[in-house]
Amino acid sequence: MATLFFSRNGKASDRSSPGYKLSIEMVTQFFSSYSHRYFPEPPIINPDSVSSPFSEYSHVVIEILNNETNKKFPKVGFYWFPDLSPKDCNKLINIS
Repeated sequence: MATLFFSRNGKASDRSSPGYKLSIEMVTQFFSSYSHRYFPEPPIINPDSVSSPFSEYSHVVIEILNNETNKKFPKVGFYWFPDLSPKDCNKLINIS
């Protein structure tokens, strides 16, 4: 299973939400049309920013494991979707 995370800017250890498991088929179906950036390790987005642990998550990141790669997501690692907000992601895949 792939793992969906929401995250905040900066380097804080609490910058990421708990993971939400998704099948690679679901990832491909819902996220293929969005631009993404690949990272081999968990991304630190806007590293010079400092977010409060109470601020809302502002980024969508999906981790793809070795047995889940495909043509759209060909590498093991993390994919950040800079044009997709957590709020829109929740609507897209119908989670809360």
